[in-house]
Amino acid sequence: MRVYIGIAVVCLLLGAALEFKLNPPKTVTNTVTQEVTKTDVVTVVKEIKKPDGTVETDTTTTDKTIVDTDTKTQTTVLQSKQWTVYLQIVPHTQDWTRPNYEIGAYKKWLGDLSVGGSYRTDGTVGLGLLYSF
Repeated sequence: MRVYIGIAVVCLLLGAALEFKLNPPKTVTNTVTQEVTKTDVVTVVKEIKKPDGTVETDTTTTDKTIVDTDTKTQTTVLQSKQWTVYLQIVPHTQDWTRPNYEIGAYKKWLGDLSVGGSYRTDGTVGLGLLYSF
């Protein structure tokens, strides 16, 4: 019995290592650049009246426009769904009034292949492979 438990533990560890190697977490980077322009143009008009009656106009324009660029980067690590858990009612083979309840769980192992197990209230234990497509 210890040999079977040891083999199962080694298989689970190898499966976890292979799953991490073949299906690493995906990283998504979002970059948002926002540009803000503050326009500040000042125009100064000077009128100079001379004693002989002529008017001289001097116009000065000062541009104090500021362009501010703000960049924000956000990195997100996406984890795919790793576990599938189910509960179902299974009719009893001889007595239909006493249903059996089954609970089970599957974990993604290699790509679309999952391994898992189940337990029924009548004492049945099951192991299985699940392929999703």
